[in-house]
Amino acid sequence: MDLKQWDYDVYGIPDEVFFRSEGIPMTKREIRILSLSNLMLRRGMSVMDIGCGSGSMTVEISNIVGPDGSVMGIDIREDAVDLAAKNCAALCRYRNYTVEMADIYDFRGDRKFDAVFVGGGTVEIGRLFDKITEITHGGSRVVVNAIQLHTAYQSLDEMIRRGYSDVDVVQAMISKGMRTSEGYAMIARNPIFVISGASP
Repeated sequence: MDLKQWDYDVYGIPDEVFFRSEGIPMTKREIRILSLSNLMLRRGMSVMDIGCGSGSMTVEISNIVGPDGSVMGIDIREDAVDLAAKNCAALCRYRNYTVEMADIYDFRGDRKFDAVFVGGGTVEIGRLFDKITEITHGGSRVVVNAIQLHTAYQSLDEMIRRGYSDVDVVQAMISKGMRTSEGYAMIARNPIFVISGASP
């Protein structure tokens, strides 16, 4: 699919539209749709994408929050930041995004975000939520995508322990059709946990 062909007002830009690079993760289309829904975004919101990887969520968020909103994608890998910036330049409708090489634990600023998406993995979940508390206000939406069981459990536990409201966890198991010589076969992708809630 040509990059210039995607001009629809729906969540879920097809995966093949994005520039890709070996070893840099991307939140896949079906998980993006679920995660964006749980972020409960509106135009004008300010959003942070932690561990932005290829920038697929950064792009989608940018297009949803519109010219009066903003999204900041951060990642600790320079190659990921370069790829995310390339995807944003190609697919964002507005210049409302920034992509930076940064570690969330070192992030400084007085800015409070209306929503935070966590796509990159970490073993320091408690410390991550300490930082999320610093950069959000009451009612900010927080969504964590987790592949590993301990990340899902700890994220859910942190939200409950910290008094988040509307806490939810969904396990999504997606299979995609792959063309074969005789028709289509369904190829399973990794199960993903989507943990969401509103900060206290």
